[in-house]
Amino acid sequence: MFEQVISCINKKVVITLINGKEKTGVITAIDTESLSIKLKDESGNQISLLISMIGMLESFVPLNRAENIEAPSDQRHGNEVSKSSNGPDIKNQDMVQKITKLEILYETEIRNAILTVSKPNFETPKEIIKITHSVISEANRQWSNIKNKYDSAVKLGKLLPNSDNLQAIINLTLALSEKPELSDSATIQSYLGYFYYLNKSKVEAIKAYQKAAKLSNKPDEWLNLAAVAIENGSYELGCIALGKLFLVASCTEQRYEKAWYKFIELVITFSVYSSIKSIIEKGLLKSEYEKIFEALCFCLLKNDKRNTVEAQIKSSLTSEDFKALALDGLIALPNQLAPSYLKSMSDFSKAVEKPILPKVINPQAPKNQTPTYKPKYVDILREARTTRDISKDYEKAEKLFIEGIEKENTPAIKQGAIRDLASMLSQQMGQPQKAIDIIEKYQNTHTDSDLNLLYTFNFQLGKYEEAIRIQKELLKNTYKKDQRVSRYTLLASCYFKLEKYEYAIDNYNNALKINPTSYSIKRNVALCYFQQGNIEKARKILNEIIEEFGDTNAQKLLDKIEGRDTNSIEDLFIDVGGLIFENIDSFTNYFLLSCDLKYVDKNRLSEDGKYIGNEESKKFDIRKLEDTASTLRSRIAEERSNIYLNASKILFDLGEQENDFYKYMCKSFASKGDNAVQVNNSIDTVKTYYLAALKIYDALYLDGGQSQKGKEQDATNAVCRYLYSFLGRDRIPLSAGGVNNLVIKDSVENIFGNNENIKAINVLPLIFARSPQFAMSKILQVITSNNDLRNKIIKDFDFKEKIDNTEFAEKCKSEAKKIIKTENELSVQLSFCKNFQVSEIWLLAGIEKIKDITSKVLFDSDRDYLQELQIY
Repeated sequence: MFEQVISCINKKVVITLINGKEKTGVITAIDTESLSIKLKDESGNQISLLISMIGMLESFVPLNRAENIEAPSDQRHGNEVSKSSNGPDIKNQDMVQKITKLEILYETEIRNAILTVSKPNFETPKEIIKITHSVISEANRQWSNIKNKYDSAVKLGKLLPNSDNLQAIINLTLALSEKPELSDSATIQSYLGYFYYLNKSKVEAIKAYQKAAKLSNKPDEWLNLAAVAIENGSYELGCIALGKLFLVASCTEQRYEKAWYKFIELVITFSVYSSIKSIIEKGLLKSEYEKIFEALCFCLLKNDKRNTVEAQIKSSLTSEDFKALALDGLIALPNQLAPSYLKSMSDFSKAVEKPILPKVINPQAPKNQTPTYKPKYVDILREARTTRDISKDYEKAEKLFIEGIEKENTPAIKQGAIRDLASMLSQQMGQPQKAIDIIEKYQNTHTDSDLNLLYTFNFQLGKYEEAIRIQKELLKNTYKKDQRVSRYTLLASCYFKLEKYEYAIDNYNNALKINPTSYSIKRNVALCYFQQGNIEKARKILNEIIEEFGDTNAQKLLDKIEGRDTNSIEDLFIDVGGLIFENIDSFTNYFLLSCDLKYVDKNRLSEDGKYIGNEESKKFDIRKLEDTASTLRSRIAEERSNIYLNASKILFDLGEQENDFYKYMCKSFASKGDNAVQVNNSIDTVKTYYLAALKIYDALYLDGGQSQKGKEQDATNAVCRYLYSFLGRDRIPLSAGGVNNLVIKDSVENIFGNNENIKAINVLPLIFARSPQFAMSKILQVITSNNDLRNKIIKDFDFKEKIDNTEFAEKCKSEAKKIIKTENELSVQLSFCKNFQVSEIWLLAGIEKIKDITSKVLFDSDRDYLQELQIY
């Protein structure tokens, strides 16, 4: 039915619904998400119809309708529509609806199923670490040389196909793979495949990925092989690789979703239904059998077996034995493999034969050090996670986790399961000590992820000395500056709990050296001085914060010091060790808390909707969201915004408020601003979102001495579009990409140089207040390099004419600080009000405060709204 509907787009049709009614008109659109069509009837009205309600669809025949259009028959294009005297058969309706949904789902997903090669993590191959000491230094040196050349080429933009840089990397990796002791390294073969792929040497990439997949039997290696093969036009090999993938991975796992639909498409193309039978026979969960059953129904539909599908679907409405139903469906499908597939299968078998090693370094060790993938143990761990997330039977899940962990030999799978079990014991079962015992018992070596968990569990137990030891160990290998800030503040938190305030101050100051603008960290320094009895020093720091930023928490602490606040001192302690950031204001927090993570596999969400996936799941989900959002750009701004919000929420729930978190939130708010323009929201709403994007972007730290600021086009777009918003909503340029990318210099010069009525005093202070590090620095750079523009801005601000650039910048900062202070004062007044939301800004209002507040509100729409409330 789906294909038939598609063929009738923009055609006049007669639609007979399953209740017997008829509709005539032109199909103008199909909505695959709601499974409906748009029909423009003969009166010009737009009607939405669910595809599941269509019993028969016929192209319009332009003759006398009464003579030429027959009454509905019992059989319409293979869809049986049975009726009783009381109306349509409900079971038949369910069957038709299910078939239609299935057709639409698979047709849509197959069209969008594009496989991509994953970038390796560039960790040292484990085979290099394990080989004997007589060669370890040489092998490590070679590997380090490869990685350094790769990093350098990426940094300099020289990692290009057929370049000398890339060819040198390939030659070095090839030489490393040919060492006798490393000839069976799946990891090195995978790196080699990736480098060949970057060089567009796809035939060589296929050979390397084939070897890597055969040696490791890991799902991601089979996926890489399939992606390159399909891209190279070797569809038969792609089908073989995907069949191997789903022998060792679940068809319901979200990370392999596109691979599953591509696999089904190729299975139909080459009639390789036997590969699906092999998957069924390996032993699966009910949800997996159900997905395979649906896939086979689609295969039957593509083989013109609609009657069989109808029988199968009807059976599934009363029986949930999807394995038996799937096996029945296989019987009705052809078993004659395509000749091209048979040849490819033969070539594949020859190509992936494991080579005979010319030399064995350790004769006592088994020849094949690569553990065999044991799906049955993976099934136990999968059941454990299902029991944890769906059934909430944590005691049963604990037993299943332990059983799977003790049997599993694949390190990555085992380590992830251990961390999942430990997190469940601490979070869901409230047993942090038991969580520590699990990690100590089963993890031979502790990764950073393990140490982060151990820190959290020890902090929960009040074992602050041990938490300090762990955090110091982590700090040794932490080089990113934003992560070092977090580590220092976590150390300071522990010392504060131990009442070792001098050490706490030292660690807070270490954090401030990296991020000197964080007034929440400064506030905690003042708190430490207060606890030491150094009242004057604490008062001085707090007054500076209040004077510069109007920070309400600093005011509360000062009130405590001066006897105006009777709250416990613990109530005023602000832990900035990864949980609370002044950049995450109530406006940002509102969107984070309201995000439902609809683009993420629900199995990775806790009962209260928080993301609890492991490191591997996080990386996969983030990468998938990035890939999806990058294809949308500004065309579907609202959807793009929600996708990036999902990425931010994942990191927020995991406590990883680092650079990536801020970048994704910036992209989300910038896209919300674009959407506000597209749907004609008020101009103040547009400004609010662009300013929110810039405020969150200003939270980025500087890594490795190189500024991350200015590298995100979304932040640049937010600056430019905010400036253009003062010309009117219809003047905001939304086109982007390539030569259309906005440039701050052009925007500033155009807005202020060509529009006499636009006064800088009305435009710049607010954006400077939101983004003093990024927007202010970029805009001032443009202004101070253009004398005519600089003179106009000075006049707009009513500054004295003879003023140097340094003084000019300081005066601009002063104007921005006035905005910050006003907003903080306003926030305090509004904090007493409830149940009123002002426009789409973070402000809350109440009628009893309106008279005092109205004159201070920044946007006209907010002032109008408050006045309306007052009248009301």
